[in-house]
Amino acid sequence: LEEIDLSGITVSFSDDLLDRLSANHPNIKKLNIQNKVLISKVSPTGILRLVLRCRKLVDLRVYNCSMSEDILLAFTEDDRAPLQHLSITCRREEKYKEDLSAEIWKKLTNKLPDLRVTLRFDHTCPLYKVSQVIKPEVPVWILRLETYTDIYNEIRLATSYYHQTLEKLVIQTPPTRDATELNRSILEMAERCKKLRALHVFCVLERKTVERVLDMFPEMKETKSYTLKYENEPAPWVAGRDALPN
Repeated sequence: LEEIDLSGITVSFSDDLLDRLSANHPNIKKLNIQNKVLISKVSPTGILRLVLRCRKLVDLRVYNCSMSEDILLAFTEDDRAPLQHLSITCRREEKYKEDLSAEIWKKLTNKLPDLRVTLRFDHTCPLYKVSQVIKPEVPVWILRLETYTDIYNEIRLATSYYHQTLEKLVIQTPPTRDATELNRSILEMAERCKKLRALHVFCVLERKTVERVLDMFPEMKETKSYTLKYENEPAPWVAGRDALPN
């Protein structure tokens, strides 16, 4: 096996499963274990053993509770294929975990300048952890702020860090008490993030905000790689399509 996608399986994975996969399939290139189970039982040690065995791994998608600095350092070893995409989802477990340091991220990106990172924060992740996890040293390509909280300060922080790399942004937030700030933060992001190819906001915005964003990104408008609404619609909203990973 070279590509393994376990994201649709609703069972708790174990280190033993990863050990069996890596022992029997050392040529794995892509692995996704981001499924819908509420608590991950995969330890950083289990991921590290897999990374050390699977030297051709170029795309890894895991939960942040299963990550460690030793894993990031393992990807800097010379005798392996360069990691191309790392997807990390942050959930409730973040309250018990130390953040991956800026120094380790810098070592990784110095070794792998073409690395792209997806960061996702779901509704169970404590909001204060968002600003701690995102760092300017992380080469974020896709950012998913699906926290269902007032998130405009975090949007501004992400804009300041990732305006040169961000290509896709997803926002899940309730009708905010300060809609002006949310609209302003999205406009600031659109004005600075020139590489943006997809924008999905699951919250009603001001009409002028939607029109301004689409004016700035005519290709996004043409490909319909956006979800932007200025009038409320019955749930669930149908997201616009785009070619970037979910």
